Amino acid sequence: AAYGENTERIHVMDLHDGHELWTTNASTNIITALAFSPDGKTLASAGGFGEKDIRLWDVPTGREIGRLEGHTSFVSSLVFWPDGKKLKLASGSGDQTIRIWDVASRTCLDTLRGHRLEVYRVALLPDGKTLVRGCKDGTVCVWDTSEMHPRQDYITLPETVTFCFEPDSQSILTVGKSGVTR
Repeated sequence: AAYGENTERIHVMDLHDGHELWTTNASTNIITALAFSPDGKTLASAGGFGEKDIRLWDVPTGREIGRLEGHTSFVSSLVFWPDGKKLKLASGSGDQTIRIWDVASRTCLDTLRGHRLEVYRVALLPDGKTLVRGCKDGTVCVWDTSEMHPRQDYITLPETVTFCFEPDSQSILTVGKSGVTR
């Protein structure tokens, strides 16, 4: 078992005899999430409201073996896929996204966007593909992780503008501060 105190430390215990296997500083802030891989060999941890990386730990030794980098705010929840075929992890974050990770290659496979506030919790249903998230505003959303969720293309306008859609829904009319229309 693993637990984080209201400090930056993780403690890993042997439940058979109750002895602590190891403890380590895992954050500069409090520990916000912990998850064991299905085989029990890897522990993922997220720390505090000032950190955005997920740390990976070798459970037998307590040695840090890598980090997952990509969130732009704190990570609040972690869950591994239980099948063990490919070590995959989902992380919910204060940056209003859920990321799906390939732990072995340390790469982000998919980013689930569209949440209005911080993602507080993620859970994987027994089907191994349906991810449920709970958000700060109390909403619950269900994602099918068997398909990719590509980032929608968007256009950045060069200045603050007023805009409206044309009746054909294919064009946008913009008026900039200087009165120029496009």
